[in-house]
Amino acid sequence: HPDVTARSDGEVERYRAERDIHVGGEGVPKPVTTFEEASFPEYVLHEVAKAGFKEPTPIQAQGWPMALLGRDLIGIAETGSGKTLAYLLPAVVHINAQPHLSPGDGPIVLALAPTRELAVQIQSECLKFGSSSRIKSTCVYGGAPKGPQGNDLRRGVEIVIATPGRLIDFLEGRTTNLRRVTYLVLDEADRMLDMGFEPQIRKILGQIRPDRQTLLWSATWPKEIQALASEFLTKPYQVTIGSSDLKANHKIEQAFDFVSEHEKLPRLLRLLEREMDGRRVIVFCETKRGCDAVTRQLRQDGFPALSIHGDKTQQERDWVLAEFKNGKHPIMLATDVAARGLDVKDIKLVVNYDMPGSAEDYVHRIGRTGRAGADGRAHSFFTANNGRMARQLVGILEEAGQVVPPELRQFAMTSGGPSSFRGRGGRGGGGFGGGGRTGANMLPHRDLALKCSAPPPSDASTASTGQLVAMAVEEYVPRSILITGGAGFIASHVTIKLVKRYPHVKVVVLDKLDYCATLENLKSIRDCPNFKFVKGEIQSTDLIVHILETEEIDTVMHFAAQTHVDNSFGNSLAFTMNNTYGTHVLLESARLYGKIRRFLNVSTDEVYGETSLGKAEGLSEASALEPTNPYSAAKAGAEMMARAYHTSYKLPVIVTRGNNVYGPHQFPEKMIPKFILRAQRGEKLPIHGDGMSVRSYLYVEDVAEAYIIVMLKGTVGETYNIGTQKERTVVDVATDIAKHFGLPANSIVHVRDRAFNDRRYFICDKKLLDLGWSETVDWKEGLKRTIDWFLEHGQPEYWSNGNMEAALEAHPTLQHSTAVPVRIH
Repeated sequence: HPDVTARSDGEVERYRAERDIHVGGEGVPKPVTTFEEASFPEYVLHEVAKAGFKEPTPIQAQGWPMALLGRDLIGIAETGSGKTLAYLLPAVVHINAQPHLSPGDGPIVLALAPTRELAVQIQSECLKFGSSSRIKSTCVYGGAPKGPQGNDLRRGVEIVIATPGRLIDFLEGRTTNLRRVTYLVLDEADRMLDMGFEPQIRKILGQIRPDRQTLLWSATWPKEIQALASEFLTKPYQVTIGSSDLKANHKIEQAFDFVSEHEKLPRLLRLLEREMDGRRVIVFCETKRGCDAVTRQLRQDGFPALSIHGDKTQQERDWVLAEFKNGKHPIMLATDVAARGLDVKDIKLVVNYDMPGSAEDYVHRIGRTGRAGADGRAHSFFTANNGRMARQLVGILEEAGQVVPPELRQFAMTSGGPSSFRGRGGRGGGGFGGGGRTGANMLPHRDLALKCSAPPPSDASTASTGQLVAMAVEEYVPRSILITGGAGFIASHVTIKLVKRYPHVKVVVLDKLDYCATLENLKSIRDCPNFKFVKGEIQSTDLIVHILETEEIDTVMHFAAQTHVDNSFGNSLAFTMNNTYGTHVLLESARLYGKIRRFLNVSTDEVYGETSLGKAEGLSEASALEPTNPYSAAKAGAEMMARAYHTSYKLPVIVTRGNNVYGPHQFPEKMIPKFILRAQRGEKLPIHGDGMSVRSYLYVEDVAEAYIIVMLKGTVGETYNIGTQKERTVVDVATDIAKHFGLPANSIVHVRDRAFNDRRYFICDKKLLDLGWSETVDWKEGLKRTIDWFLEHGQPEYWSNGNMEAALEAHPTLQHSTAVPVRIH
C-alpha cells in the first residue's frame, strides 16, 4: 500500500514504541495502521467493517504484513490481543492464491489448538470472514461425535481447526491427509506443550510438507517454545507485544484476599453480593469436584451459576458457554480448561477461588477480563499453601504498576509465610472489601461423614478438621529432591510434575533401569536444566551418600521397589533385597549424610492385609499391619525400618500407603495394561481365580499429586493413606476393557489363582483429604486415557530392558532377578 511505503523509519519507530511492539528477523516489514493498508480483498474489508472494528490491534498491525509476505512468524502476545484475526485473515488470502481442492485433498490451512473451546472459538471467527469467499472450514476435537467431523473432512474443506489428538485419529483412519497444507498455525503453543501435546505436534508436523508457512503463537516465550520454534520454523519474523517476560494486562485491577481454606466460600458469597450487576463473572476452581460443589452452593444461595470442566460432555459445555454468553447465567465456574481461548466480551470480574499452580496460569486466568482495551478486575483468594507463588505475583503486580499488599510481600520474603491467617484483604491498585457469611454456608472440602475406622488419639488425629487444615498450611519448601525409582511407573509422573512445576528445584532420579523402568518415561524432561538422572542401585551406601552430598539433597522421595504380588511368590528373596534391605541402606545413608529435611517412604495398602468384604469402614492409618504375601511383607518391613529411623535417629520420615494405581507408563505385567494390550490383539483376557477380588483403582496423575501434596504439606512422623472409595472387581475391569475393544463375553477366561489372593483392600483417606487433595479423574475417563496411551506406546521397544511378551502371559515370572534361593542340604 502506498501509505505504508511512504511511512518514514521514524514514524514506524514511534508507532511501534507507542504500542509496545517489538520485532525481530531479517527485512521486517512496516506495520499497517488501518485495515485498508493491509490490502485485504474487498469482501474481507466488508466483514471487518460489519464487525465494527475501528483499527488493527498491535499484533494485527505488525503481524498482518509479516504473514502476508509468506514468511514463518512467531507472535508473542497476551490473551485478548486479537491474534486470531492476525493469522486468519492472511490465511484467507493464502487460500485464494492456491489451486482449488480436488476430490481426496486435505485442507490448505491447518490451525492446531490445545482445547476444544479455543478450537470452536477460532472456527466462529473463521465463519465470519471465510463465508464471503466461499471458503469452507471445519472444527475437529475430542468429546464430540466423529461422524459429522469426518463427513466434513471427506467432503473437503480449505481450513481445519483441530485439537491434536482428534486430528491424529482422523489421520490414522485415513479420513483426511495433510498433503495440501501450506499454511500451518500453532495457536497457544505454550499451552499445548504444558498439556503434553508435544509428541502429537511432532507427529502431525512430520506429515506436512517442509516448505509450508508456519505461524506460532504464544502468550509466553519459555525455552521449550524457543526450542520448538528453532526446530520447525525457518528464518521467522518475530513480533512481541509488550515484554516476553511474564506480565498481566495493565488494564486489569488485581486484588487479593488472604484467607484460610474454609473462609473462601463465605468471602465469595459476599463478593458476588457486592459485585453482581448482570455482567459476567468467571470463578476458577482447582478441581472438577470443587467446581461442581461451589456451583451447587452458589445456586442454593440464589446465584445464577453454572460450571464447565473436562467431565462435562461437549453438548453440556456448549450449552453452559451459550448461557454464559447470553447472560442468562452470568456466573461461570471453571477449571483451567476454560482459562485460555475463551473469548467472551464484557467479563467484569475473574475470581481465583483456588489459586492456579503457576504464575503463568494466573496471568492467563485473569486475562479473561480486560479484553480488547476494556478495563477488568481480578480477585484472588490466597492461602498459606499458595506461598510459593508470592515472589512471581509481586513481580507481576509491580510490573503492572499496582500496589503490592504487605501480606504478599511477606510471603515473597519467606517463601512460605505465616502458618495461618484470617480475614485479611490485600489489594493491588484498589480492590474489594472482605467480610462474609459463616456457618451453614461454609463448604466442606469433601463429605466428612465418610466412614473411617477412627485412629487412636494422637497430636494429629485428635484435632478438629479445621485444626488439621491449619496444621498443614505451612508448606514445606524443598531445594533438591532425590527420587529413587524415578524412571518407573508412578515415580516418573511425580518426577515430571516436580521438574515442570518447580523449575528452581533440582530433581535427581536414581534408578537401576530394571525391566519395568525406562528413560522413555522421562523423555519430556530429559533436557530440563533442573533434572538429572543417575543410573544405580539403592543398595550401595557409597553411591547414595555421594549423590546426597554432591547434589546437596534435602528431600528424598523413595519409590524404588520390586513390585507385583504374583512375582513375589516366584522369587521372594528379590523382594526382600530390594524393598527391605534397599530401604535400610537408603535410610542409613540419609542418617550418615545428616542434612535430610524430608524423607517420604512410599508403601502400599497391601501391608494391611485382606479387608473383609462386608466391612463398611475403610482402614485408618492406625490399623494393624497384617501382610499376607512376600511383596507386602517386604514393604511392611521397609516401612517399619523407616519408622525406627524416625524414632531412633529423628530422621524426618513420612509414610504413604496407596491403593492400586493404573495409567500411562505402567509395565504390562500388571493387569490393566496387560488386558489392554491383549485385547488390542484380540487375545483372551486371563483372570486369576474367580475374579471377584475387589480393588480400589486410582489414576496415576491423581496419585502423583497426592505424593507431592504429602511431601509438601504432610506432618513428619505421620502416615497417610492414598485411596478412593470406588471399588471394582477384577471381572468388572476385564469387562470394561473387553467392551471398549468390542470383544465378546467369552474373551474373558479364568485361570489358576496365585498362591494367595487377598479378596479386598479398603482404606480411609480422610487425613489426605484434609491436606487438600482430591480425586479428579474418574474410572471411565482414566481408563480411556490409559487405553489411548497404550495403543500409541505399548510396543516392546518402549520397555527395552524388559520382555513385554513374557509379561503378557497369564502367569508371568520375575524378570532379570539376581537374588536366588539358597538350598540347605
